[in-house]
Amino acid sequence: MIKKIQVEIAILIFLVVNIFLSYKLDVVLYNYFFNLNYYFETLYLKKFFIRITQLGDSLWYFIIIISVFLLSFLGEKIKLISNKKWLYLKNLSIFSFFYLILVGLVTQLLKHIIGRPRPNYVDFDIGTSFSFFSTDASFHSFPSGHSSTIFAIAIILSLLIPSLKVFFLLLGFVVALSRVVVGAHFTTDIVAGGLVAIILYKVFLVFLEKRYPEMSVQNFKIKKTSLLLKSNVIYLVTGVFVTVGYAFDVFISSLFYYGGAQFFLQSQDILSVIFRDILLPFLVLYIFVLPVIGSFIPIRKIYFGYKFRPKEIIFVWIIY
Repeated sequence: MIKKIQVEIAILIFLVVNIFLSYKLDVVLYNYFFNLNYYFETLYLKKFFIRITQLGDSLWYFIIIISVFLLSFLGEKIKLISNKKWLYLKNLSIFSFFYLILVGLVTQLLKHIIGRPRPNYVDFDIGTSFSFFSTDASFHSFPSGHSSTIFAIAIILSLLIPSLKVFFLLLGFVVALSRVVVGAHFTTDIVAGGLVAIILYKVFLVFLEKRYPEMSVQNFKIKKTSLLLKSNVIYLVTGVFVTVGYAFDVFISSLFYYGGAQFFLQSQDILSVIFRDILLPFLVLYIFVLPVIGSFIPIRKIYFGYKFRPKEIIFVWIIY
């Protein structure tokens, strides 16, 4: 088993040794975000990070996991879902629940043992001082709990749709980075949090393979992952990000604001005209109209051979 995690353990040990010997790199990155001049545009970017840092709170995911377990149990009892789907959701919920528990416990154990002060409790002129075996949350910087949680969630989602693994990990990194931006952690803290999630996933996997082989993570993969499904997942997850970090909308809009209540799309710039008068109408036609026409005329090729069912068309109209 050690061979499977030796690289991750080596990096984690290096980080632990590094934080005791030197914190220069951490200070450089921390000061970059702390001293960054937040103008009108970037001010909202920081607000975005402040908001999405909540996505690293494990409480949300425990509520979702428990809800999935209870609702699927109820659904099987009243025959809304098959026994096969109930077993799938039960095993997925149990795996996710205990994996997150394990990640949380180990992360908290390391926090208490190492006792690294958080950035806002460090006097960089004097140097950092550790408080080993501390119960003071001010000295629970290493590793980052939010980071280990969000990377664990990214790993779980990657088990469901492996082809979107990079997407999930990228969003996990953005949430982890928010901990540095808001001044709650150093960069090495969030890297260590990610390593803890990866190491414990591999350890938990070996444990399950030996004790509970019927709960194979290979069975968690959604078998029919069409392009439409993956697109909807990306749309949904991105929607959650933008909803929680709603300031990102303002940040993006500000990049195209000319002043005087004039935006880029209102101008006569060639790119603006193409986007406003050609691309947007085409997207409306492609998303809303052509799927309906495709029910009567064979135009599957423009949807990569996919034929929309009536309930999918209704779903698209509702969510948009």
